[in-house]
Amino acid sequence: MSAMKLIKNVKNRMSGKRLPKEAIPYLLKAVESADQLSRNDIENQLVKIGENSAHLLVKELSNCSGKTRGLIAMALVRIGYSAIPHLEAAINESSEWAINYIINEIKGSRISLTQKDNISNVLVG
Repeated sequence: MSAMKLIKNVKNRMSGKRLPKEAIPYLLKAVESADQLSRNDIENQLVKIGENSAHLLVKELSNCSGKTRGLIAMALVRIGYSAIPHLEAAINESSEWAINYIINEIKGSRISLTQKDNISNVLVG
């Protein structure tokens, strides 16, 4: 079954439930040929799988490119703090700049903008 059919079946039958992590390779395989709406659905499914998908997504980050790589990065950012241990473990195995970028995006999203010091750090860098 293709990833697109899998997603449509899930929408029809599971309504809000998440796919098992075993579906991840099929979802990632479909990304490059999927239209934008289907890619959004795939990303949402990966995020619903949540922390259970983080290890495999980090592993695949180094093995893919293009739309798939971007989708994985966004899914990991949306998964958030629970993805950080998997990302930090991967830093030791790889000098992948994208991993550091994703960690910074996740941690940066938790900066409070209500404190004056934090606002200047965020805006000025």
